[in-house]
Amino acid sequence: MIPLSIFLIFLCYLVSPSSLSSSPPKLSAIVPLRFQNAGSKFKIACFAEEGQKPFEFEWRQNNEKILMKPYKYQIDIDDDTSNLAILNLDAKDSANYSCTVRNEYGFDSQTTRLIVKGIIFPFSIP
Repeated sequence: MIPLSIFLIFLCYLVSPSSLSSSPPKLSAIVPLRFQNAGSKFKIACFAEEGQKPFEFEWRQNNEKILMKPYKYQIDIDDDTSNLAILNLDAKDSANYSCTVRNEYGFDSQTTRLIVKGIIFPFSIP
């Protein structure tokens, strides 16, 4: 028979926080299709609801990495959430937007399709 002290040490090891959190990230679901008016601001959040920190987030537009551009794209990241904002939408912003989160154990990704409605024409006075 195994001595009680060895059994308790083994049991503590099995249920230790580090053994429970050694997992890949899992994102909460995002809305798969969004409609926004031209000229408005589009905001979307990507939340890692499971997995071991630290997380690394990345946003893509039609599989191309989105880089921060002043007055167009804003990306905010904290320890388990990333937010993407696209300012002053136009027809070129209609696309698939994907958020990918990674940690040392794997990754997860969610995608939404944005359709920009309406076109804003600049008016000129003759």
